[in-house]
Amino acid sequence: MNKIGSYLVGVALVLGSFAASGQGMAGLQRGVEYATSTCTLFSIPCDKDPDSLSQLDLVYLERKPAFLRKAKFEIQDGWLSITNVYPQRPRYERDYEYQKGKSVTDKWGTRLYYHDGDEYYNLENETENEDFLLDGEAVSGYGFYNGLFSTSIEEIQAFCDSVGMPAYVWGQKLLIVQEDTAERREIETDFEQLYFEMRLYRNNVHVLSDRADYQRVGGYIIPAKNTRVYYSELPSETRYQITEVETYQSYKVTGLNDSILVDWEPQSNLPFSITVTPNPADSQIVVQFSSQLDGAANLKIKNATQAVVLEENLTTVPLVYLMDITALASGLYTVVCVHENDTAEASFVKEGIGQYPVQVVVGIQVVPNPAQDQIAIYFSESINAVMNVKIIDLMGIKYLDVPMYVAGNTLQITDISYLPAGAYYVFCTNSEWTGNAQFMKN
Repeated sequence: MNKIGSYLVGVALVLGSFAASGQGMAGLQRGVEYATSTCTLFSIPCDKDPDSLSQLDLVYLERKPAFLRKAKFEIQDGWLSITNVYPQRPRYERDYEYQKGKSVTDKWGTRLYYHDGDEYYNLENETENEDFLLDGEAVSGYGFYNGLFSTSIEEIQAFCDSVGMPAYVWGQKLLIVQEDTAERREIETDFEQLYFEMRLYRNNVHVLSDRADYQRVGGYIIPAKNTRVYYSELPSETRYQITEVETYQSYKVTGLNDSILVDWEPQSNLPFSITVTPNPADSQIVVQFSSQLDGAANLKIKNATQAVVLEENLTTVPLVYLMDITALASGLYTVVCVHENDTAEASFVKEGIGQYPVQVVVGIQVVPNPAQDQIAIYFSESINAVMNVKIIDLMGIKYLDVPMYVAGNTLQITDISYLPAGAYYVFCTNSEWTGNAQFMKN
């Protein structure tokens, strides 16, 4: 396969297609295992009065808790099998997304299982599905995305020109455009920042974007984060945005004889690490430190939206520390430990019934929107207190995280000129109030 073919296969992989199939080669093996957490966020236009939303609107905008997925791809003698495990218990009896405990898909079909291991659904093929039979070249590159970024931009642009597909280049970015009467598709690849994004427009209205961010580990390129943004309408006909962010927590690739090619975790380069047990947990967790730490440390528990729901300051740090999580609602959480200038994190799932510490949700409006160099944040209530203010883009990159005093119901942020053009969330939180809004930066 030439470099153009490798790039196009990489694009197909990002869009959810299988790698090239062909005749299987006996004895070839490849294993890919990873864990991800997915968070879903909702937002409505900033000029919409929150008080005008109906109870039915609010049901549609209910924030979904993040969920974990553990995936395993195994190739034996050229045949691929895929196993996904979902650790969470159901939120309620007929919640299909959380009811499923495990799925297995291979050449014989798909089987779904409950959390207790009993079979839930079985769709079997009468014959072997050869889409799951991979040739030697597909197996050798499986789990890696080097082919997506190894082709020269000039070669891809020349290929696109030869088939009548417009392609534009600026710096290390390539934009491919497919357009007809009603739809426009843009495929953007950044060969330096290592991301791939597909955007879909219908009648000049943005309806969907899929972005995949990658990272280099050794000589390989592996996934880092996937972000999907799409739009829908509330019962009140207000258009709202849905953002799903899937973040990789680990990524491991093995080859022949179980040789390890990549074994990546976010904490692998940290001077210390923490583990949380049990996981899932009910009323308490045990935080275990990898080594004895001198001096004080700060422990925070953050929910799926990165809001701090529990915090403790330790004057001395034991090797094992017990934390009471009875007050937390069920869902995905992250324990963050800060010691001197170092940070370690570990995630866990809380089961059972609980309640977040009480905070009043306050309406927020950002003016002007779109913004240029500065913004004013208007609150629906009089605050007169310090709030932690964060500005985060749709990829989860944090640009501002500072405490600021809110006088009355207004907060001025005098300089946002450093923000790249795009969409952002502003989060304002303290022990009494919490609120967020989205704005655009030109």
